[in-house]
Amino acid sequence: MSSQDLKHEIKAWQDRRHSLRLSLIKSDSDEKKFSLRKSIEECDREIEKLESDLQKLNVFSTNNESQDNLSSQEPLYSNDTQDKLIVESASSESINMSQDDLSDSQLLDIKQAQLKRLKDLIDSSGGLSECPTEMIQEIAILRLDIANLEEKVSVDSTTTMEDISKYDIPAPVQFIDRPEERKFIEEALKSSEKWVRTIVIRGMGGTGKTVLAVEVARAVRGIFKKVIWASANDHSITLANLLDIVLRAINYRSDQLNIDEKQEKVSELLRGGRYLLVIDSFERIGDSDVDTFLARNDFYPSKILITTRVIYPQNSTTIELRGLKPEQSERMLREVGKAQGVANEIIQKDTIDKIHNITSGLPIALKLIIGQLSQNIPLKLVLESLKSNKKMEQLVGDDLPIEGLLDHLFGNSWKFLRENDSSACTILMSMTFFAAPAAERAIQIITDTNENRFQSAIKNLIRMSLIQPDRDLTEGNELRFSLHPLTRSFIDTKVDDDRVVKKAIYSSAVNYFMSLMEQLGRPGLEASEYEKLEQDLPNCLAAFEWCSNQRDNRNTSKIVEHLQHFLFEKGFWHTRIQICSSASALDHDSSGNNFEAAWRESFWAGWVFSRQNNYDEAKKWLEKAQESLFKVSSQNVFKILYEAKTLQLNALITHGEAVEVYKRSKKQGSPATNMKAEVNNLFEQANGYHNKARNLFIEYISKNGPRWTFEDPDYAIALVDSNQGDLSVDMGHWKNEVGKEEESYEHYELAQRLYSTVLENANNSSWQNKEALIAFSSANLGHVEIWLGQEKNLEQIRPRFDEALQIARFIGRPHTIAWCYRGYGLIEQRSAQIESSISRKIDKLNEAQTWLRKALDIFERIGRRERVAETRDSLREVELELTQFQSA
Repeated sequence: MSSQDLKHEIKAWQDRRHSLRLSLIKSDSDEKKFSLRKSIEECDREIEKLESDLQKLNVFSTNNESQDNLSSQEPLYSNDTQDKLIVESASSESINMSQDDLSDSQLLDIKQAQLKRLKDLIDSSGGLSECPTEMIQEIAILRLDIANLEEKVSVDSTTTMEDISKYDIPAPVQFIDRPEERKFIEEALKSSEKWVRTIVIRGMGGTGKTVLAVEVARAVRGIFKKVIWASANDHSITLANLLDIVLRAINYRSDQLNIDEKQEKVSELLRGGRYLLVIDSFERIGDSDVDTFLARNDFYPSKILITTRVIYPQNSTTIELRGLKPEQSERMLREVGKAQGVANEIIQKDTIDKIHNITSGLPIALKLIIGQLSQNIPLKLVLESLKSNKKMEQLVGDDLPIEGLLDHLFGNSWKFLRENDSSACTILMSMTFFAAPAAERAIQIITDTNENRFQSAIKNLIRMSLIQPDRDLTEGNELRFSLHPLTRSFIDTKVDDDRVVKKAIYSSAVNYFMSLMEQLGRPGLEASEYEKLEQDLPNCLAAFEWCSNQRDNRNTSKIVEHLQHFLFEKGFWHTRIQICSSASALDHDSSGNNFEAAWRESFWAGWVFSRQNNYDEAKKWLEKAQESLFKVSSQNVFKILYEAKTLQLNALITHGEAVEVYKRSKKQGSPATNMKAEVNNLFEQANGYHNKARNLFIEYISKNGPRWTFEDPDYAIALVDSNQGDLSVDMGHWKNEVGKEEESYEHYELAQRLYSTVLENANNSSWQNKEALIAFSSANLGHVEIWLGQEKNLEQIRPRFDEALQIARFIGRPHTIAWCYRGYGLIEQRSAQIESSISRKIDKLNEAQTWLRKALDIFERIGRRERVAETRDSLREVELELTQFQSA
């Protein structure tokens, strides 16, 4: 077998091993896991055998080429060592030749294994001081490759590939170029002048503002770090929405930031890089705070591009967009008409002139006319219908006649569909429900239309320019569709005219999205499933809003229940609080006495506020939860579980308050006696709440078994154990701070036992969210074992983080990914402290610095402030140690 054949064989076995490892992560069966591990071992043996064969081939070919050089000098390594180095070099070549066929994750695994083999080989052969220059260079290159790959993989895992495209430039549509207007806007966007910071495209509805903005943004995107697209076309957006769009587009999540902190972070990011923020349909924003925010801040070197129907109140470079010129109208009628199947001979020069004069070259009007012609409506009838419009005097410069014309054109299209395609009418009416582009399947199910009629209706609506095709943002094959704002306004009136039909269609839409939320919002799913739901989140919230307006307590509560885990996992904490608050208010205002639902909503809101370290707000929601719990009947078998969860929330709040007092005491240097007593008291209270909660869960299970609709009681116990483990860690830190090292050690040992219990129970469970708990518990154990400073070799702790990181990347848990990176950083820092060689110390500290910076970046991006503070402290320690050794 040739060298090339061997390399292909190695790659095939490596691919199989990678696939098996992913299957091992997903598997719940012990029997299946055992079988998978055996298969992985088989892959390892085959790879080792093939690499050995490859080594022999390379040694043979290399000996002839390098014999003269080697014979004249004393070898730094033994022959065996040289052979091994050749294998590493050959493996690297194999990777480089085939890396285009590998995923980033697969390539990362391979290069990390290669680096480890090289480092082990060097350590066993005299260390870096005896290492050839070429080998040091190869290690440096490998480390750089690994760092770049880890960055790519971590971005994929923390934000997923489509977090970026959700806020990217929309898909291009057929565009009739306007060179003068386009050039004006492009030059303004390219300008380096600080005063040219906001560019506005102003014009009445239907003049093509959005299409022009799309084309311009595509043309200039290369000079910007990123183009961020925020559109109010389908639904109004608030300042909070706009800030979230910007943060997420730049791969930052704002879980723990309040509105002021979000404004500060967005301003900082836009000033820190050259971004283009496009705000489409600004007049539909619906929040004056957006005006204030944009006017108050100078985002240079970033630029703002706005499309609007109204006068923009702030300083800006503005272009007024009107209808197309006659020659542009002709081009549009001919090109779009040809695409829509309109015979060219129908559109003669004199006809084009008439249409242009009647429509003033308004693109949307021209499209509607072509759409009607595409349905074989005679041209004569279309023109006579337009001439009969009573609002056609003085068209130029007068918006009202144009609006009358559009109403007339929409009316003609609507009349045609009512007479010829009732399914298309129903589809249009259903689309007024959607707050984001609607999936084909969703529309078909909601309208209860059979496949043939549905496809025919969709085809007609596209040809008549009444709906706009959109891409699926998760790279699915299904098309999505949206309405132009003017089309939506017209169809809204038709929907409102028939309240019975509206209620039937909207109720069907609510049922569809309730099912979708239940299916894709539950714990334990892969990150890709949450991405699918995120694409439809605005539509899910539209369902919530409809139910809330209908005062439908039952369904609002169910939507909150279905979404609460997803909203937390994806970082939509503010949205979770909003829907909990709305549902809670509805429950309290109603006469349904659904105290259980009111308790759940209050508990979830309080839980989010506690995780945001906003303990004052968390306490308010805790009180509401306690009030609702008091009203739940004592005959309700689940009341004991609600009491346990309420105690758990109380523990989280009290724990957080203890840490805040502890941090204040650190700033003072030596904490005062009364402050010590306060911290100790708060920690003990939190510990007591955890113990009481656990006892209540155990009591329930002993009486009723391990089932509960809210969550599995044994899973709830695992959460108590995990939270109490976190508490024990902080108590250990506190005791260490006040000089009680023995007590500190005891608390760390308790945390180790609690995390071990959680990990063992999670591995043996069938919980929906078991993977997340396994990953986080494994990473927690790794940290505790580092803090305990046990005799356990630091490299024996590393597999804790390896296991956690592999799962966290698979399920998309950015916090756990960053927590693992921090663990790697601490391992390297501790390794440096016990290393005797100065050069090795520096090498270890540099690695620690790299890992901690990666962890810090993710913690900042997801807004986990307590982790940011901890990681910064660790990073400062490492940087200080580095400075000391480098200066020495």
